[in-house]
Amino acid sequence: MGTERGRGPAETARSDRENLRADLRRLMMETGLRPTELARRAGLSPSTLTKFLAASGPGHVLSTRTLSRIARATGRRPSPEPLAPGGDVGAVLADPPRPGAADVPVLGHARGGRDGLFFDNGIVESYVPRPHVLTSVRDAFAVRMSSDSQEPAFRHGDLLYVNPNLPPKPGDDVVIELADGAAYIKRLLRRTPETLAVRQFNPPRNLSFRAGDIARVHTVVAVVKART
Repeated sequence: MGTERGRGPAETARSDRENLRADLRRLMMETGLRPTELARRAGLSPSTLTKFLAASGPGHVLSTRTLSRIARATGRRPSPEPLAPGGDVGAVLADPPRPGAADVPVLGHARGGRDGLFFDNGIVESYVPRPHVLTSVRDAFAVRMSSDSQEPAFRHGDLLYVNPNLPPKPGDDVVIELADGAAYIKRLLRRTPETLAVRQFNPPRNLSFRAGDIARVHTVVAVVKART
């Protein structure tokens, strides 16, 4: 149940990094510029692009500022394709995490004040420290509660840690990722081959999702409460 159709958002973020590397290599081939030469023209450290092209871990990404400088220097902005409709290539990868244990990506973002998140092509908002319950979970990620629909369990702004490999059980808090990229945070009541029944706390009511509309259901395993 935890890892269902297709790729989860953490896997998507890794795929975007590889697509961005491929697009950057195509850009250098078209312009005839080596990594160090392109970096200097963009006002970057000579090793910025060589390190990114050579590495593969989550700690090696290009910030939005770096992508903007490359765009100004070449007239083209490297893009991790495919890009979600209406997306911003400069927002696909956040600044890299600082050295240490802050390596869990915060994925998704609120849109238009709706009760839900959107996993637009694996957008990484930031990186946060890894709790002990996710020590060995490679694909762990976090999301921020973007509404008050689950108060008092979760408040708007709370940081929720997710283990996408842990099958959810009735009574668990879950992130329901739909096929259209929208995601909702609810309390799981029951699951059948046809529907997923969940509990919303504010206002209190039971909701159901059609199984055919669901891409994945992720289990929330820890929460950091927002400060008021």
